[in-house]
Amino acid sequence: MLFIIMWATGFTPKAWKISNTILIDKNEGDETEASSYCPIGLANTLYKLWTRLITNTLYEYAEANSILSTTQTSFRKLKDIIHQLENVIMALTDAKLFHKDIMPLSWILPQLSIPLTTIACSG
Repeated sequence: MLFIIMWATGFTPKAWKISNTILIDKNEGDETEASSYCPIGLANTLYKLWTRLITNTLYEYAEANSILSTTQTSFRKLKDIIHQLENVIMALTDAKLFHKDIMPLSWILPQLSIPLTTIACSG
């Protein structure tokens, strides 16, 4: 019931948004150096449930309404980097076969965040 009210009003308690950060010793290096520790954020359990509910609801809506690009795959079910690499290989193979240039590949592998320029495929 609480989540239904929160969804309807768009309200999330501020206290839920506060997390505690603890430092875990990596057991390497000088203990007086910050780099010797790994920061871990401990979020409110209800807030984690709430954000998961929102994420899942929006994801399912986006999938059902074909809002997401077919090139966005890193977080989608049954899609992964292997599928994206297969797309790149097929695009490069087609380009070589038909003597075509490939436009920027950043649209094929957006999760890599690599600024790729136009690639010319020589025959």
